Amino acid sequence: MDVSGYLKAIDTADAVAFDIFDTLLVRPFFHPHDLFGFLEAESGLEGFAEARIRAEREARRTDPETDIDGIYRSIDPKYLALKDAEIGSEISFSRADPDMVEVFGYASEKGKNIVLVSDMYLPSDILERMVSKNGFSGHSKIYVSTETKVSKRSGLMYDTVLGDLGLPPSKVLMIGDNRHADCDSAISKGLKAMRWIPMKERYAASHRHEMRFLKRYPGYESSVIVAMDMLGWAEHSDETYWHMVSRRFGGPMNIMFAKFVMDNSEDMDKLVFFSRDGYMPMKVYGALGGKKPFVYLHTSRMIAKVFGRRDLSDRDTVLSLMAYLRDSGRYRDIEVPGKSEYRRFAEENREVLERIMAEGHARYDNYLKRTVGDAGKIMLVDATTMKFTSQGDVERYLDHVDVTGCYYAVTAEGKKKHLAYCDRSRQHLCSSYVNLAEYFLGSGERPLLDIGDDGGPVFEEDVPNDETIRIRAFPQIYEGILDCTGSYSEMFGDRIPSVPGKVMDGWMDVLMAEESGNDPNTLSGIKWAVNTQHSIYKHLILRLSDIPGVLIMKIGEVLYSHRKR
Repeated sequence: MDVSGYLKAIDTADAVAFDIFDTLLVRPFFHPHDLFGFLEAESGLEGFAEARIRAEREARRTDPETDIDGIYRSIDPKYLALKDAEIGSEISFSRADPDMVEVFGYASEKGKNIVLVSDMYLPSDILERMVSKNGFSGHSKIYVSTETKVSKRSGLMYDTVLGDLGLPPSKVLMIGDNRHADCDSAISKGLKAMRWIPMKERYAASHRHEMRFLKRYPGYESSVIVAMDMLGWAEHSDETYWHMVSRRFGGPMNIMFAKFVMDNSEDMDKLVFFSRDGYMPMKVYGALGGKKPFVYLHTSRMIAKVFGRRDLSDRDTVLSLMAYLRDSGRYRDIEVPGKSEYRRFAEENREVLERIMAEGHARYDNYLKRTVGDAGKIMLVDATTMKFTSQGDVERYLDHVDVTGCYYAVTAEGKKKHLAYCDRSRQHLCSSYVNLAEYFLGSGERPLLDIGDDGGPVFEEDVPNDETIRIRAFPQIYEGILDCTGSYSEMFGDRIPSVPGKVMDGWMDVLMAEESGNDPNTLSGIKWAVNTQHSIYKHLILRLSDIPGVLIMKIGEVLYSHRKR
């Protein structure tokens, strides 16, 4: 934001009056009253948000300049305990507008007499704590309507300010975001006034999809997502594409999934994050201070099928085994035919193939048991699942362990013991949501090919270009997600709000609406592996041309689920 006009105006004034809220300070809620919804959810006191709004309205009928105590005298007694929580949250959650830091600092450097003015129900000592906490100091006084009993709205507060300053009105500059209270009323009293364009107005002007998201998903959860995105936008004026898109979208996705894991794992002995798609949730879980022991388990859909199911009558298992034999280099003497000959290949080489699968099974068994250790109750954390293949595989190996799967999204009904942040078992055409989850939750590793004789992972060497793009970009993706995590952690501490999966899907809609091009170096141009063998790649974000293929895949999912019943 260009602040030069404000600096020039300050040069001509002897004193500068600043508004506080949406001028000096911003909050992590796009709409201020959404704090009440947050406190309601946090406290479990149902109905608080509505009661708090109603109490303020009723209190102002008798005293237009009522204070916080007056508001809570008008509220149902069962909510009285939240007064201190509200005040503490206002202090804790307030942040400086970085552009205003420059303007305020300039006025201070020039030796101007600075006062703060606010039509607010909080007392001046609380407001002082809020502004000083955010680096605003050197002002001579805070005028607040609850104490002066006159307001900026009426213009009468300016009479009080002018009387104390002892200056002619023309020598006092008022800066605030409210057109009437901060500008028109000040000007009517002879002051100079400049309207401050608040951060949320600047953000809204260039973020129309985000504003639609707020309207579509009203509530404190969407308010937090957008407000935190706004604060990140103000802070990161110069960042790479991959850092930006990961901070804005991958960050909230990982944070809310990691919080879902934290909220549902209290009785677990250990958390087991699956590769590759559990990597970033694991990192975010650790960054948020997750208290349960956790490990990273190298596995893949192909490994699960080849070493776990060991079923040569299953087409997908045989195809996965053929891909493994072609790529691993472990059994170079075995000639692998084309896909169309998978039946003949399985029948003619059954004994050899069963031995290969048994050897792989033994290697994976040792690796898995060593990784899980003596934990009796574990949670497997993964991005998405349809058939619960990997979970079923682990349960076969660890038949003595109580296993619960925890997934960002489940795309088909299953009987395995599991939890889902997003249940998409009855949704259609959800490919983009699934792919984006895997993209932002995954690691920068190449696909897993094998478990070596030493128990370590063996990765594919040659990968398609779409995989290569992500591998190259991963350091920026990683940094963007963890930067976002750090912002949420710094703002909320252990009070990060839970955001429902449907709201997060809405936030992904914003991303897909903004990714309208086909640049191969952005999400809009990248393709993503959609099969076990990593041989079929589709656009990460759904295109109209992809719809027939997605429909075929969906029909297959439905047929599979009916067959299982």
